[in-house]
Amino acid sequence: MFRIFFEILSTLDWITPTRGFIEDTINDPTLLQTNSWTFFIPFGDAIGAGWSARDIEDLLAKHGVKTWGGQITGGEFFFSTRLENAGWAEYVMLCYGVPIAEYSMDPPRPKAARKKRSGTLGYLLGW
Repeated sequence: MFRIFFEILSTLDWITPTRGFIEDTINDPTLLQTNSWTFFIPFGDAIGAGWSARDIEDLLAKHGVKTWGGQITGGEFFFSTRLENAGWAEYVMLCYGVPIAEYSMDPPRPKAARKKRSGTLGYLLGW
């Protein structure tokens, strides 16, 4: 009953999107959002994994990632980061088990050890 009531009230919320637009404009003044990246986190999955929206923002701040524009809409929590920090932000969230809707950035991953090639023929043939 209360859930339906709050869902109806959330459709009348104009303050949160306005605040998000202002924060986007301040942090990425291009207005095209070409210098920022938005992460989408399924809110139900995050709560199930023990993460709140504030916990995720605090985790990223602790690791040097500035976030802004955090909102919960349509069952997803989303926020923006600077584009150059997005890969690091995704890496941190993956390491701590934060469920992300899509793995869209390319976070740094451990490199596989190179196989030792056997002689010149092995090098040429890629053995």
